[in-house]
Amino acid sequence: MDCSASQAFWDTTDPDPDRWTTLVLTRDGDWVAYDCGMVDFLVGFLTGEISPQPMGMFSPDQPVFLNWREERRLKEAGIDPWPHL
Repeated sequence: MDCSASQAFWDTTDPDPDRWTTLVLTRDGDWVAYDCGMVDFLVGFLTGEISPQPMGMFSPDQPVFLNWREERRLKEAGIDPWPHL
């Protein structure tokens, strides 16, 4: 899930996991299909080869992963953990 509540899923309708593709459910309830696996989707998204449009405001220019403890620590220190949003 990204900051705009869009979610990425595997389409597991094919019995062969090597053929699973990626579906994105946008916060508006629209499904967007990608003819690639999840790893290729995420790499393409983070490198800009796949448009960030269906994933809302998430910025592939500044990918960040924070666990909840680090996010809380930054907030308590008065630091915005998500300055690019």
